[in-house]
Amino acid sequence: MPARCSGLAEHTRVIACDRAGLGAIDPAMPVTIDLEVEDLSALLSHTGNGACVLVGHSWGGMLAQLVA
Repeated sequence: MPARCSGLAEHTRVIACDRAGLGAIDPAMPVTIDLEVEDLSALLSHTGNGACVLVGHSWGGMLAQLVA
């Protein structure tokens, strides 16, 4: 887990992810905004359907808004 999340993780569950094509994730195909929204939605579905706080920065913030 990234160090920037460790303080919050002491109090709640934190999931930090890389978008396809960035970080450790290689894109399987050309990345589109629709695919990025699908990926984030799938992650949320996979981790549980309860309430969550979804946070994103820059482009990730736009994706979070679209998923919400």
